[in-house]
Amino acid sequence: MSRAFTRPNLLKPETVAMVQKAAEAAGYVPNHHARALSTGRAGAIGLIVPDIANPFFPPLVRAAQNYASDLGLSVFLADTDEDPTREDRLISRMAPRSKG
Repeated sequence: MSRAFTRPNLLKPETVAMVQKAAEAAGYVPNHHARALSTGRAGAIGLIVPDIANPFFPPLVRAAQNYASDLGLSVFLADTDEDPTREDRLISRMAPRSKG
């Protein structure tokens, strides 16, 4: 069943349709957290900015969210308050949860 959702191009379209129909009938909903564990892909983009109050950054955040949405990803946003030590900590914490 997994391949019908993750790599449908490897299956016949009829097979994909049959699996998707059966999954829908069973109420199946993909678990993105479980998929992240098996694929190593977090499904998120980490965005760290030095000062969210700076008018330069809101359009950047919006563009990142639009880009992520187009890819089916989420955005984790963090503000360093222009503190390099905090920036290092945030990078360390966000990296495992973000798209590599």
